[in-house]
Amino acid sequence: MAPMESNWEAVVNVVAARTPDAARVESRPPGCIELAEAGAMIGEATKHPDWRRRLLRRLRALEKEHHVEILVSRRGREGAMVRLEGLYLACPVPVAAALAVHELRERCVALERRLAVVEREIGGPASTMRPKTGRK
Repeated sequence: MAPMESNWEAVVNVVAARTPDAARVESRPPGCIELAEAGAMIGEATKHPDWRRRLLRRLRALEKEHHVEILVSRRGREGAMVRLEGLYLACPVPVAAALAVHELRERCVALERRLAVVEREIGGPASTMRPKTGRK
């Protein structure tokens, strides 16, 4: 039996370099995100069977309302991409909040990497080092 496959890495743009989805993610136009990411940013549920149609309808309405280009169509059956700048102009608060959370996560990951380097330099995890108690 084949293991279950998921595309969560492609959705959140964290794809390992040697996977088949890596080339697709690297070929994204700069400043564009997937529909699922855009739906998460503006609070649109992606669990309903026709969530893509609903989200596309909402994004087209935002395009008309704010006179900005949000959707970028792709060739073939690959669907559409969402232009981040246009989405930010249409609904700035939720997009800014989502981008701030994303930046915070990136900073936490960078901090964890730096901490791992420091732990290796001192010879082990800092949490296992015991303070001197004075007993011998």
